[in-house]
Amino acid sequence: MWLMALGIYLFAEAHSCVQLCDAAEMFILENFHGIVKSEEFLQLPLNVLLRFLQSDELHIEAEYKVLDAALRWLDSDAAGRRRSVYDVMAAVRFSHISLSVCEASLAECEDLGIKFAVQKLVRDIHVTRSVQSCITVQPRRSARRTVYIIGGYHRDKGARWSDSMTLSCVDSFETYMKMWHSGPALSLSRSGVAAVTLNGTIYAIGGESDSLISDCVERFDPVISSRWQSVEPLTIPRCSAGACAVNDRLYIFGGWIGAEIGKSVEFYDPQRKTWTLIDTYGDVPRYAMGVVEYEGEMFDNTWNGYLRRSF
Repeated sequence: MWLMALGIYLFAEAHSCVQLCDAAEMFILENFHGIVKSEEFLQLPLNVLLRFLQSDELHIEAEYKVLDAALRWLDSDAAGRRRSVYDVMAAVRFSHISLSVCEASLAECEDLGIKFAVQKLVRDIHVTRSVQSCITVQPRRSARRTVYIIGGYHRDKGARWSDSMTLSCVDSFETYMKMWHSGPALSLSRSGVAAVTLNGTIYAIGGESDSLISDCVERFDPVISSRWQSVEPLTIPRCSAGACAVNDRLYIFGGWIGAEIGKSVEFYDPQRKTWTLIDTYGDVPRYAMGVVEYEGEMFDNTWNGYLRRSF
């Protein structure tokens, strides 16, 4: 598939088939992590390589992946490509790669001429760059990260626990700009909210306010939405539950259910817009645990150990 996409792109560009060329280019940018592993990637002409490496739409998890791809291309024909080192490295956004990570990538470079040239370039950039230059060069769209703080509660210093006030506010921190922003508030103030993302949409699940545990579920798409939208409520109201997204579903585990800690599980299917209650996921009731997904399985942890589950 990747070989076909590169072939289609080169054919379409050579014959000025604009729509076909654009479609092939988008596929390549979205599947760049696989494309760079192919032998065909190493045969790309310089101008085509630069078009991909310079694109803001390049799908990568971090900028060092671009450096690795650039070095692999240069190293595959070192004698013929040494003169292109600076043209290729100009497409790498070094301000988003630490010096130690750059050195780790360069350790894999076999050609000493290319390695020394890039080492000097990297060190010059990291010595002379200022805070301002780091901010003005933004990461690729897919590598941008935003941290959200959703709901919670506030208590003045020295005040009683009974004076705590639940919050509906939502704040976000842009890691590449290093700036905080206030976003749209939840429709209901809640603490102990389980937050999880699915296909770029953030879900705020359950929580409690004034000792009342909630079944409320809201979602927010940072790209297209200006407010939180309510979706189908939980089957069982929960607070301080664990949550995770797996295979286009949202799963929520345990948490406080009434006056007890629960051990049941339910999942939400956004296509069917339904919550489905599953039986228990372990012998020990749990709350306030972290839950993560890895290769289709979910892992959670609490003070008394770890659980691993597949659904």
